[in-house]
Amino acid sequence: MGKIASFIQKLLLGVLVFIVIFMALALILRMVMHIAYLPWEVTKENLSSIFRLYQYGLAYDLRIVTSALILPFVLGYVCSLFEVGRKYFFNFFAVFVGICGGIFTLFYILNYFYFQIYQTQIDIFIFGLADDNTEAILKIAFEDYPVVWAMILILFVGILCFYLARKLPQPKFHIKPLLFFGFNLVFLFFFIAGVRGSFFGEPLLRAQSNVSSLKNINHLVPNPIMAFAWAISDYKLASDFYPVSKQEGEILASNAKIQAYAKTPINAFLQNNPPHVIVNLMESFGSNLLSFDNEKSFDLLGSLRKHFKSDFVFERFLPTGNGTAASFSALFFNSPSAKIGLTQVKNKILEGNPFLLYSQRGYEVIFLTAGNASWFGYGDYMQTQGVHKIYDANALIDVFPEAKQYQTAYGIPDEYVYKFLEKLMLASSKPLFVCILTISNHPPEIIPTHYRPYPLQKELSLPKPKLIPLAFQYANNAFGEFLDFIKNSSFKENTIILATGDHKMRSLSSFGGEHMLLDFAVPLYLYIPKPYLRAVKHHYDPLTLGSHKDIFPTILEFSLSGVKYFSNGGENMLKEAKNRFAYNEAIFANDLGIYTGGESYFPWGAGIKNLTSPKQAPKEMIKRVQSYRAFQWWQIRARTKGVYE
Repeated sequence: MGKIASFIQKLLLGVLVFIVIFMALALILRMVMHIAYLPWEVTKENLSSIFRLYQYGLAYDLRIVTSALILPFVLGYVCSLFEVGRKYFFNFFAVFVGICGGIFTLFYILNYFYFQIYQTQIDIFIFGLADDNTEAILKIAFEDYPVVWAMILILFVGILCFYLARKLPQPKFHIKPLLFFGFNLVFLFFFIAGVRGSFFGEPLLRAQSNVSSLKNINHLVPNPIMAFAWAISDYKLASDFYPVSKQEGEILASNAKIQAYAKTPINAFLQNNPPHVIVNLMESFGSNLLSFDNEKSFDLLGSLRKHFKSDFVFERFLPTGNGTAASFSALFFNSPSAKIGLTQVKNKILEGNPFLLYSQRGYEVIFLTAGNASWFGYGDYMQTQGVHKIYDANALIDVFPEAKQYQTAYGIPDEYVYKFLEKLMLASSKPLFVCILTISNHPPEIIPTHYRPYPLQKELSLPKPKLIPLAFQYANNAFGEFLDFIKNSSFKENTIILATGDHKMRSLSSFGGEHMLLDFAVPLYLYIPKPYLRAVKHHYDPLTLGSHKDIFPTILEFSLSGVKYFSNGGENMLKEAKNRFAYNEAIFANDLGIYTGGESYFPWGAGIKNLTSPKQAPKEMIKRVQSYRAFQWWQIRARTKGVYE
């Protein structure tokens, strides 16, 4: 037992020493990157973001370092049980950490020069080395960069680590068995925490790499090896994008009975009076849970109720996706790929996208999220598409420090988004186009302690029956209070606001039967000031059928004059139109009823209900669904990779 304990002591010492060495190396090179690529003025003006740069950056480094040392850590315990293992293990350990030292240095150097060229962390475009003229790229690298010196440095660090590992001393602590066992458990606990990047919460993932509204700061956060791993994952998505046939697109659009592009009418009032435009995508704002709303006993709307009564609300409305990322990509980019911001086309500007349209008309374009802007790469991708400024949970906490106490792995309470937006609007001298992504309704539901809820006396069959409706109510109430601010201010007459859900409330069981639509539906709320309603001809029917594709065709007609945009078959919800349909990745609805696949559909009943006796689906209906779904991939490929005759 004495030999085993002595061996394990040396093992733990070796692991700990090289965690410290590799972390010190990471810290030094992170500081070099900081000094080289962030001007002093940026550092001075963004101290809280710089603090988070090192806080999360070192956590990413620790994840990589501890993950690399898992093999010798586990293997060492196994070898401790055998004489031959104890004899040769530290020879292996020295070689292993020498290789790790060289690999770490290689990636740090690569990251330094990659950032110098692209002003970004290692990303998918690093694979241009393999996909393009590799020989030419390598020739340029050897001519323009100190490749030889870099190789010498890599070799030096590797040999130094090997040498230090060979010189590891043998600890000679005499610890009682029980204490020794406890020490091993504590070490294991901290080692696992290092691998996770977190002690008890969510593991440290890609989303946490966004620590600032400045992308140059954000791109210094990830460890370069982790960034390379993300790049590999992103590269696997690249095969979804390639040039497509023009004829194929025309056939699909014809079969789907849609027009890909549309143009808003010329309107002198809009030209002279550009409104602020706010599009709010609300987490889990599902019609399924909202159907239980009762003002007296189970109030799910709070202060939003009066606005639902006075403004436009559509009930037969579907999100494009059944997850946040799928709906977000479809709504703002018309992309069927939720991960478009991570692919090889992430630097392609999408023609006719709303951010670019508003930017070109003199708007300040802003993305506000209660979560993290690096999620699915949306922060950088939105800037490519025309967004001027991005503010996420980190930026909001800088302004509202009290929000920090409620922060989860997914973000902060919604009220701080709206309070921040109020400040932006009061300070702005230009019309604003703002898109919002909320988070309060996402598990784990965190409601600020100062919130005073409306009555919630009903019990539902939910995992957390009280907390889920409370979070739903809180999120709606926070939005309602923002609307109160708008309507009690000078913005009342010149601000268009639209809100909808990203998907249903997932914690509810399926309704099925005559309430099939509720299993997928989200409400669409729309506030348009009276001057704009007078300026644009409109028709309101709360049972108008629609989905996310119809959102921008609606608000563009009330805000921009004579602008061509990518409509993707969408229609103005406040206009009478034939052949309307609602599209969701799982179901399709038109004037006949709801189609879920197969050979039948469920005809409409009263209101938003459907009949439970299915009918044979017309071939034209099935063809339209299939064609529209196929068109979604055709159009995103055409808009990113081009069209051939």
